[in-house]
Amino acid sequence: MPARPTAARPTAGLLPAHRVATTLGALVVPLAVLGAAVALALSWRDTLPNPVASSWGSAGTVTGTSSLTGVLVAMAVPTGTISLTAWLVGMLMGRSAAIRRVTAGFATGLAVFVCGLVVASLAGQRGLADARHAAPLGALPAVAVVAALVLALLVAAAMPGDTRLPATGRVPVDAPRARLAGTAGASWTGVAEFGHLTPVVVIGVLLVAGVGALSRSVWPTLLVAATLALVVVMMWRWTVTVDDRGVVARTVLPWPTVTVPLDEVESADVTTVDPVRDFGGWGYRLGRGGRSGIVLRPGEALVVHRSGARQLVVTVDGAQRGAALLNALVERSRRSAR
Repeated sequence: MPARPTAARPTAGLLPAHRVATTLGALVVPLAVLGAAVALALSWRDTLPNPVASSWGSAGTVTGTSSLTGVLVAMAVPTGTISLTAWLVGMLMGRSAAIRRVTAGFATGLAVFVCGLVVASLAGQRGLADARHAAPLGALPAVAVVAALVLALLVAAAMPGDTRLPATGRVPVDAPRARLAGTAGASWTGVAEFGHLTPVVVIGVLLVAGVGALSRSVWPTLLVAATLALVVVMMWRWTVTVDDRGVVARTVLPWPTVTVPLDEVESADVTTVDPVRDFGGWGYRLGRGGRSGIVLRPGEALVVHRSGARQLVVTVDGAQRGAALLNALVERSRRSAR
């Protein structure tokens, strides 16, 4: 029977360069965005109404007001808390570059979205005597979403990759193995996809369309929907290949791609995954013990044990065949290197 996912092996921690990059990407950059937003808003204090508009209804009219201090506190507390949390996750669980990129990108993107939206809404109120006359937000939320995604991707891409760390251990004797015929290249390909969640995605699109219709903000809604569609396409279907290179998992788009070089594979096996219990949801996820996972459905999954106490979990059909071939390729590579 497949085993439940196990925690990754102990690790010595991140290299100093990775700690610096994680601190910069997940903590310093988001807090710098927050600090700049607070400073800019405070510099406008004398030109803003008191109180300022803090919420808008579906018709674009102001439905709530607050003091400038209250608005800034409501912006700063969640942004700072989430940035600190992302930094801690990156420092404590960031055994692979993928995890560090996710935490840094998420923290930066959230800071840009929240701070950008608040600052833009305040900018539109400068010179007003009464906040109730503030103009509708219009396309501001959509622009904030796009800006947040772009900067999140830039920060994630700027994070350093993993230092090469060749594996030295032997494949466990009880691990599955395939029989290789000679030295000819062997490969296995599996597909992981979100097929069973199609109704959920359709409902989500309809909800977005409904919100757009109610708010009468067609173009902002289309922009948000297009951004959401791009994210869904990026994560919807992954092709997983095992061959002499190691393990390569890629989407239908050129990015993202997850690669585990063959010389960094300790071993491979199969497990059973519950997306919510083991990873907190679906998609490209972070799990307990510093694991990363491409989790698109419950059930059978390929587990790749990587040097440096790293672990990649992919929910893919035919995982047993993939694990058996990967272990055989690792053993052959170790023998030829001696």
